[in-house]
Amino acid sequence: MKGFFLLLILLSATAQGKTSRINITNFNFTYQDPSGEGSASYFSWGTSRYFEGLHVRAERLNRDFKISVTGSEAGEFNFKDAPDFLTETDRMHINGLNFLLSDNLKFSLNSGRFNSREESAVIGGLTLDCDRDQTHTQEMDQVIKGCIRKMVLKTTKFSSTNLVSFIDSIRGQLNINSLDLKTNNGKYDLSADIKAEISGKVRSSGTLSHNSQEGQLIIKISEVKFGILNITGKVFDELRKNQSEKLKVREPYVYYSLK
Repeated sequence: MKGFFLLLILLSATAQGKTSRINITNFNFTYQDPSGEGSASYFSWGTSRYFEGLHVRAERLNRDFKISVTGSEAGEFNFKDAPDFLTETDRMHINGLNFLLSDNLKFSLNSGRFNSREESAVIGGLTLDCDRDQTHTQEMDQVIKGCIRKMVLKTTKFSSTNLVSFIDSIRGQLNINSLDLKTNNGKYDLSADIKAEISGKVRSSGTLSHNSQEGQLIIKISEVKFGILNITGKVFDELRKNQSEKLKVREPYVYYSLK
């Protein structure tokens, strides 16, 4: 999900800056490759640096992004070796992004549109609340381990031209409404309303874990049901078709590289 990648980008920037606190309020951003501009009502970094009425300009230079910031203060930094999600995006529009990392993590996005040569995606009403496990040294590990321990993720809308078709008879774009993902001590429960030629509710359960040395998220999918139908096998068939350097499938496990 694109919202998840946005979150990882913010966490990567936080980790590079070696700060334990960051707060972004009402961030809006429009991008057309290779540059974009946006604004935020408030931005704070650590315990002392903050900006109000912030204006942001981003310019892509191959796989890096040069970020210029002006407002109550001015600054510039480089986001090195950006993920494919950013470097391959042709157009992006983000509305109402809020991000708070302190003793826990809160993330929300009113709406987002993302277009590339391979995919077009829309997100609406995304919210995420996670624990933060401060027994770990790295901020990224703290958040990922905390989210595995306790997380609530919801979105009112997600549609994509590249979503995996869980059922053979689904054709064209598939929409997900009212997605609800919860974790509790490594166990996950997911439910979502699917809107397509065949509509219904998808439910899934399993476990999540994180190998911090390998930078790998490990998902054990115990079951996926569409209504009363068990479609776990179909899901793994489709996942195997979409394997890549980052995504590996060994049923019942899915391995995703976060590096």
